[in-house]
Amino acid sequence: MSETIINLTSLLVNRELQDFLAEYSLNHPYRIVFSLPYFRQRLIAKILSQMPNRHVVMNDTQNLENDSNYLLCSLEERLTIEVLIKKTIPDILCDYYKQVEKELEKGKETRQPVWLW
Repeated sequence: MSETIINLTSLLVNRELQDFLAEYSLNHPYRIVFSLPYFRQRLIAKILSQMPNRHVVMNDTQNLENDSNYLLCSLEERLTIEVLIKKTIPDILCDYYKQVEKELEKGKETRQPVWLW
């Protein structure tokens, strides 16, 4: 029987992020940008690095989806995640814009096409 370590906080952040983004229309920039795995993973990683993480060890016979008790969290934890989502989204976007600007400047200097991905 093998065991797996599961980051419960990551699952909570994913759920809260889905709820947060669901409040916006489908064509809202946040929904569009954070539907892309690259940006979504960076956002989640940055949020997880700013808060305590809870883990659980599960064996093959346990199913996390059938036991929602693992995903229960306090109101304080949910609010912390929500605040971090709201704070971190602009940080991620700003970092990307700076990276794009830097690549565009580099492309001007070398007169080479710029690939942003």
